[in-house]
Amino acid sequence: MTPTSLPVRDWFRAAPASIARPDHVPRTKAVNRFNDGSGAYAVFYCAADAVTALLEARALLGHPHSSAVGVTHGTWRVFRYRIDLGRAPVVDLGSPGERSAAGTNTQELTGDWEGRRNSRGDRRGIGHVRHKTAQAPTQRLASALFNRSPSVVGLVAPSARLPKLANLALFVSRIPQGSVVFSGQRDIVL
Repeated sequence: MTPTSLPVRDWFRAAPASIARPDHVPRTKAVNRFNDGSGAYAVFYCAADAVTALLEARALLGHPHSSAVGVTHGTWRVFRYRIDLGRAPVVDLGSPGERSAAGTNTQELTGDWEGRRNSRGDRRGIGHVRHKTAQAPTQRLASALFNRSPSVVGLVAPSARLPKLANLALFVSRIPQGSVVFSGQRDIVL
């Protein structure tokens, strides 16, 4: 994999308005597509645009592996951040060459990571894995990147909800000071 600089641009996050704060950068090691929750690192996760952020947060269309499709009603807050990492390197898995070098593919990056963590495939409700066994492929990839490449601050990967668009996952402890700047928010009532 060849780390590269990320162009300066706006990225977006969505969360229920009742819990959302613009200054919130995860301090906990919450389980997500690129973090197994083991405590090694936290991930600041953003999407390429506001709609993708809402889809990633499951505000629109619900959980992709559920028979219940719909809108999560309520007020959602979409935050816009100007991100300028300078020369701090990221791995861009949007490139087929970089995906190949990383030993992954679009299907693996955008697939059901929650189901991949579950050895039996049975669920106790959406998002709750009954028998957590191993890391999902995306979590293994991010963990290896974090552990083997100390200068890399994160990765760009296809969105699990809209694979033609990108998500940005930054390792919180490696984000250069002042490089993530809150630049606006919008409340959306669904």
